[in-house]
Amino acid sequence: MPHQTQTNPDMQSCIAACTECHNICLQMAMTHCLQLGASTLKKSISNS
Repeated sequence: MPHQTQTNPDMQSCIAACTECHNICLQMAMTHCLQLGASTLKKSISNS
């Protein structure tokens, strides 16, 4: 029989806030890495 856990509304709100924060962090990190990579690539091409 599967174990079910119910969370109270405060815990659900906390989980939702943490999930949103995590998603924003991943998006910002991905954007930063892509921008950093693009600028590095531009420098590499211009030095060729």
